[in-house]
Amino acid sequence: MSILCFRTEDVNSGGFMLRVEERFEVESESPHESFITPYDTFDWRMYGNGYFAYATPTSFNIQESLAPSPFLEREMRSVPRFWWEFKDDRLRALLKNITGIRALLPLPGLEIHEQKHRVRNEDGKIVGRLSILTHAASEDGARCYLLIEPLRGYAEERDSLSAMARKSGMKRLPCPLLEDLLLVHDIHPGDYSSKLDIGLRRTQTITEAALAIHGQLLSTMRSNIPGIIQDYDTEFLHDFRVATRRTRACLSQIKEAFPPAIAAEYNAGFKKIAQRCNVLRDLDVYLLEKQRYYDLLPQHLHQGLDQYFAHIKRRRKAQHKSFADFLQTKTFASTLENWGAFLESPQTPAGSPPAIEVARSRIRDRFRKIIKKGRKISTASPDKDLHSLRIDCKRLRYLLEFFASLFPAKKMDRLIKHMKGLQDNLGEFNDLAVQQGNLSVYLARSGHNAPQHQLRSAAIGGLLAVLSNRQNEVREEFFHSFAEFDSKQVHTLCKELFGEG
Repeated sequence: MSILCFRTEDVNSGGFMLRVEERFEVESESPHESFITPYDTFDWRMYGNGYFAYATPTSFNIQESLAPSPFLEREMRSVPRFWWEFKDDRLRALLKNITGIRALLPLPGLEIHEQKHRVRNEDGKIVGRLSILTHAASEDGARCYLLIEPLRGYAEERDSLSAMARKSGMKRLPCPLLEDLLLVHDIHPGDYSSKLDIGLRRTQTITEAALAIHGQLLSTMRSNIPGIIQDYDTEFLHDFRVATRRTRACLSQIKEAFPPAIAAEYNAGFKKIAQRCNVLRDLDVYLLEKQRYYDLLPQHLHQGLDQYFAHIKRRRKAQHKSFADFLQTKTFASTLENWGAFLESPQTPAGSPPAIEVARSRIRDRFRKIIKKGRKISTASPDKDLHSLRIDCKRLRYLLEFFASLFPAKKMDRLIKHMKGLQDNLGEFNDLAVQQGNLSVYLARSGHNAPQHQLRSAAIGGLLAVLSNRQNEVREEFFHSFAEFDSKQVHTLCKELFGEG
C-alpha cells in the first residue's frame, strides 16, 4: 500500500498529535539523524520508472517512490557509476533494465531528522506507523513532513489518521517525497529529456514555430555540455550531437522562418560543431558494441580484437580531450551565445506563413521524394543510393518530430513507427559500411610485426567477412522494409494527415 505524505510547518501545530493520542495509543521510538544521497541518471530514468535510489554512508538502496522503505538494500560505501560495475546480481539486473548505458549520478545530499511512532488501537495492535521527517536545508526554514504508513487490514485507521492531518492544516503532497525534497535545491526531477516535446499551436507562424523548436534544441545542447566535459557517460555527447543535427535540419528545411543569410551563417557554424564530435561518437559506438564484436568471432581470435580495442580506447581518450577543450573555447561559447541572442530577438521576414501550411507542404514533398528514390533502387544499385535515401528519411523524420503536435497524435505515432522500420534498415546498412571502412583503414595502418600482426589480421579479417555478410543480408531486407513503407496504408495515412497538395 502507498504511503501517505503530508507537508506541514510543524507537525505539532494544529493539534495533530493531540488528536492522534486522544483516539490511539502512541509509542515513540528514539529519533535519529540520517544523511542520504539520491542517485539517478541525467535523464531521470529511475524517477521515470517510479523508483528512488539513494545511498547512506554504508549502503545503497532502491525503493518505489511511494513506498515506506527500500525493497532492495545492499551494503557498500561507494556507489558504482554503471549497472555492470555492481556486484549484486539482483541489483545489476534491475539497474540494467532501467538505466541502460547511462551513469548513475549523485544528487545533492539530504540531511534528515526522523522521529518514528507506532500507533496502536485499544486492543494493543499496531494499526499504523507515523514518521515525522525534518529537512533543514531550505532557505525558507525547515521542511517538515508527516508520513502515514498504512498497514494491511487497517484502512479505516489509515483514513482516520489522514483526516486528522487535514484537520490540523496539513496538505497532502502532490508528488513523491523525494521530488519535494529535491525542489529545496531547485532540482526538478524529470526536467530533462532528449525527446522533442514542442507544443506548437495551429495559429502560429512558421517563424514562431521555428523559434520554439530551436529554443528547445539549444537548451538540450547547453544541458549536455558539462556531462560531455566530465565524461560521465556517452549519452551526453549523443544527445548533444542529435540536437546539433536537428538544429541544422530545421535551418535547412524550414527556409521561410529566418532571413537566408542568417540561416546559412548558423547552419555553417553548427556544421563545424557537429563535425568536431563525429569521430568521438563513432569511437563511443565501437566501445559500446565491443561485446558484440567479440561474440561474432571464435575465442582464439579474441586476442587480435584486444589490440584493436586498446587502439580504440587510446583514440577515444585523445578525441574526448580535444572535443572537451573545444567546448570550453571562446569560439564555441560565442556561437551558442550569439544564436541564443538571435532567438531572443530574431530578425523575422515579413509575412511569415502559417506553420501548419509549411509543415504539410514540406512533409508531403519529402515523403514523395523518398518514395520516388526508393522505387528506383534495385539489386544492382550502388550503395550510395541507399545512403542518399537514408539521409532523406532522416530529414523526413526530423520534420515529423518538429511538427508532431500540429497533427493527431495517434496517426503521427503510427506514421513514425512505419518510418522507423525503414530507418532501422538503412541505418544498419550504413553502419556496417562505415565499420568495414574503418576496420580496413586500421588494418592497413597497424603495422606488420609478427606475431601481433597475424593475430590482428586474422581477427579484423574475420570481422570484415562477418560484417560484409550481414550487410548483404540487410540490403536484401531493404526491399521488404521499403515495401512496407510504400504501402497503401502509409500513403493513406499521409493523405489524411497532410493532404494531397
